[in-house]
Amino acid sequence: LEDCSAGGTGGAAEVAAVVVSPGASVVVRSATAERSGGALSLDSLQVQGMGEVDVRGAASGGAGGGLFIAGIVQIHPQGKVTTRNTIASVSGGAIHAGSLLLAEGGTLDVADATAS
Repeated sequence: LEDCSAGGTGGAAEVAAVVVSPGASVVVRSATAERSGGALSLDSLQVQGMGEVDVRGAASGGAGGGLFIAGIVQIHPQGKVTTRNTIASVSGGAIHAGSLLLAEGGTLDVADATAS
């Protein structure tokens, strides 16, 4: 998904639950949302082994510059979530989540995130 914007939440997509299967990926480039979840607004996110979520260049006027997840984020062994160059006007420059379960061997890689 590229060059997406929303007047509300989830610049690229707003869905209840996302499960990224082994070997699958979700890639978002240049997304904005006026409220929360610059790239994605979700109830839950599960990234299974060798699955990947990659968000670059996202901004929100609320919480979660890249990702807003109301519930739980689960990153399984060899699963990966990456955010780069994300901005939130309220909180969670990269990610705003209810809870995070990062299994041994899972990766959460965040760089260049800002919240003001």
